Amino acid sequence: MPPQEHAALATVISVEGSSYRRPGARLLVRESGQWVGGISGGCLEGDALRKAKRAILSGQASIVVYDTRDPAERSIGAGLGCNGRIEVLIAPLPPANTPHHPVAALERVLQSRQPQILITVLAAPTSASALQAGRLWPLQDEKSVPENLWPIADKLAESVARVRSSGRSEVVGYEDIQLFVEAWTPPLHIAVFGGHYDVYYLLRLAKELGCLTSVTTNLQKAHREHLADADLRFAAGPPVDAYTAIILMAHDYNTDLENLRWALGTPAPYIGLLGPRVRTEQMLSQLEAEGIPVREHGGRIFGPAGLDIGAASPEMIALSILAEIQACFAQREGGHLRLRTAPIYS
Repeated sequence: MPPQEHAALATVISVEGSSYRRPGARLLVRESGQWVGGISGGCLEGDALRKAKRAILSGQASIVVYDTRDPAERSIGAGLGCNGRIEVLIAPLPPANTPHHPVAALERVLQSRQPQILITVLAAPTSASALQAGRLWPLQDEKSVPENLWPIADKLAESVARVRSSGRSEVVGYEDIQLFVEAWTPPLHIAVFGGHYDVYYLLRLAKELGCLTSVTTNLQKAHREHLADADLRFAAGPPVDAYTAIILMAHDYNTDLENLRWALGTPAPYIGLLGPRVRTEQMLSQLEAEGIPVREHGGRIFGPAGLDIGAASPEMIALSILAEIQACFAQREGGHLRLRTAPIYS
């Protein structure tokens, strides 16, 4: 976004009942009318765009409530599919060099591989110029409360600890200051080991899903177009953290075995292997014979990788694997939503 262009940022701060997007979803609106992101499945964006343009012109932030449980609110958009109450902060963006600029802060956060707590100002006394609505602070821990929030540091620390523990963002108020305390986790890192044509579909779909992607293979032999959607390329194993899923798809037994041996020494919660179950069992038995306690890692080894959706083509296999990865990290079983008795997002 050009630094001189005016814009507004809409942020979902609270949801009761059903909603297509959850707290933390954002919509950036430029004064030209261009926008990126979303706060719903499309039913609220039209009204939010109008209110964002109003915020740009007035320079004033506001909290807008959309209650799609109320039939009177259904004039907002055609065919509303949700049945919930959504609160959205719509705030004009300050000049680019302003401290705690939300877009600049979010850009820095996206470079991190550590979970963080984001503090967004919703309301504050007009005398507190540094606490204008929309300003945003990332917190690495409860002790890194910014100076402007020191008067409420103790109460804020309690909220930060609660959100960090539960993973659920919340709106909190301290007398005349209101804040959105948001739990943020890094995007999933899809670490693919292999260089054949089928890695292309997995990397491409993972990129569409907003994941960080990497590929580890013999870079001199791999076709460049197969690796086009890899953010990072390695001849040896990539950095791995608790938000990394490893997929072994070299289609060579010895290569996959060596990569599995390496993967077991990483903190990756998901290690997927292509190929039949008997192949995976053979690898595990071989490693066990070497004295590697592979059975201790059984909960994070997925072989054959993927959900049972009848996948037969490389595209469908990629869909199956990424769906299983999502289920793994969300701690879900990957079953039919129509059979789920609890709310979808709970």
